[in-house]
Amino acid sequence: MHTRKLTAEEAKTIREVYATTKRTLASLAREYGVTPSLISQVTTGSLYLDAGGPITQRVRRVRRTKPRTTPTIPSPPGLTAPGPASSPEPVVGSKVRLVAGGPTMVVLQIGPGRIGTEVVASWFDASRCQTATFPLTAVEVVS
Repeated sequence: MHTRKLTAEEAKTIREVYATTKRTLASLAREYGVTPSLISQVTTGSLYLDAGGPITQRVRRVRRTKPRTTPTIPSPPGLTAPGPASSPEPVVGSKVRLVAGGPTMVVLQIGPGRIGTEVVASWFDASRCQTATFPLTAVEVVS
């Protein structure tokens, strides 16, 4: 493909063909020996404005892609074991710990998350405050 100039008559013909048929910019570019970008500029009126013919609006075509799926992230071992049946539900401010063991934590927030209901809890570890999010099934209330 080489770049060349179009005549005003060619520009008018390109506009008429593009407006009345389903020809693509690329097919018109091949036919006239120019780039698709030049054909786009002609059909939208950026170039050869005085050539005549219908001027079309630039249409952005959206690429159709496969719908995105959220990957399933497996929970670490020991975090998905359900707590005892008699264990009360944690509430904000209550003390909890992991079913698999670990430090006592204070519940800061409970709400929906990526893997069901999640608990945001905080605890002190070596003079630092740590915060993490856990599945509701991975914690149990400490009395």
